[in-house]
Amino acid sequence: MNNGAGRALVWVGTFWAILGWTVLGGAAPGLPAQAAGKAKPAEAAAWRDLPTEIWTVRHDNQTRRFAAAAKRAEALLTRDVGSIEQRCDLWLHLAFARQSLKRDDAGEAFAGFVAAAKGLPAENRLPLQMRLMRESLGLPVLAGLTVDAPVYSPPSEDSYWQLAAAEEPPYDAATIAELEQLAKRSGADGLFVAKAGRVVLEYYSPLYHEPMHTMSSCKSITGLLAGLLVDRGKLDIDAAVGEFLPEWREGARGKVTVRHLLTMTAGLPRRSMVERRRGDSWNDFARRQAVVRAPGAQWEYTNEGVQLLSPILESAAGQPLDEFARESLFEPLGAVATSMRSLRGATNTFADARTTLREFARFGELVRLRGKWPGKGQVVSESWLDAMLAPCPQKSDYGLLWWREPGGRGWSMRGYLDTDVWVFPALEVVVARVQQRAYLHVRETFDDERMYRLLSQPR
Repeated sequence: MNNGAGRALVWVGTFWAILGWTVLGGAAPGLPAQAAGKAKPAEAAAWRDLPTEIWTVRHDNQTRRFAAAAKRAEALLTRDVGSIEQRCDLWLHLAFARQSLKRDDAGEAFAGFVAAAKGLPAENRLPLQMRLMRESLGLPVLAGLTVDAPVYSPPSEDSYWQLAAAEEPPYDAATIAELEQLAKRSGADGLFVAKAGRVVLEYYSPLYHEPMHTMSSCKSITGLLAGLLVDRGKLDIDAAVGEFLPEWREGARGKVTVRHLLTMTAGLPRRSMVERRRGDSWNDFARRQAVVRAPGAQWEYTNEGVQLLSPILESAAGQPLDEFARESLFEPLGAVATSMRSLRGATNTFADARTTLREFARFGELVRLRGKWPGKGQVVSESWLDAMLAPCPQKSDYGLLWWREPGGRGWSMRGYLDTDVWVFPALEVVVARVQQRAYLHVRETFDDERMYRLLSQPR
């Protein structure tokens, strides 16, 4: 993106988005005899935040801390906790770590994956990830591994995007081929490029399946939802958060406004210092956050601050926020497969809206079209777009939950693993990219600067 520090903040900030603030558990099939062992209640409690532990194993492998990844995965696999998919995930990462360390017992981990994978549903992509990972390591196809995941085929029609090739294509074949290679080398599940509403590239990897998650790009959807409520006179973004949340009326929290939440300047820390409680909804956890610096003094990327917008926007809308999003934003855009994630009565506003690659791109197209949508009129006002996309005083490359591209070339929605949408109005181009996992067979990040240079080249 426009700077490495900003990208790192998005990556770190989405840590809890990937975990979803939920604790996954439950019984799972037993391990091979040498690793089996029923956890006692106290031990189970110690490992109850299993998603965090699995994420750490993945991160250790991605950062080449293979010994740490192997040690943690081995410890987790000795306990009879987690779902079949979680345990297969651990076997996958244990095999990769041991193989990378050239350990003699790597074969046992590969065999453990094959045995566990027999319990996965046919559509699960972990066996395919194993196959691709072994290919990247120069290893043959794993004996006994069945890969049944169907290859995705996009619909031949679309209610908005023009799918037929233009008589005069805007980019030559070499440019299109290089854009596709950028997607493949970086592990993209999908890459979509449209110019003036016409599709010029639509790439899907073998791992693509629907729905896709928007990761932290969901925050930008939340920015659009706030605009819809402002346009309808139901929300004043300069109102105090305490007008909606009574517990935020006193002390430093009493000085926080909705605008502060939209610009990530509410004074919340990047990493929450509040303990999560079992059974918390996203809103419960967000409402207990503590302000650590003067509101408006500093920009700090925070999931919890954006989640605080969930009960506020819902109160302003007068209906469940996921329903408001569907009726007022998704359906007008024809994004009928898109939905916001709700759990325990709370709608997630900081991450993980579900969508498709084509529908994901529509949010960028709405911005490119200045808030108008064919056949629907002005979905969101130009005045809101101007406010949303303008720089906030504390960070010049950030607006109201939207990012500003360098050199004034456009705007973007950004999420973990470059799950992003870019809008380049001067080029009449919208790009959407999705990636659901930090795949072990991938060694290259997505080069969005190279992407922009390619899109800027005349034919």
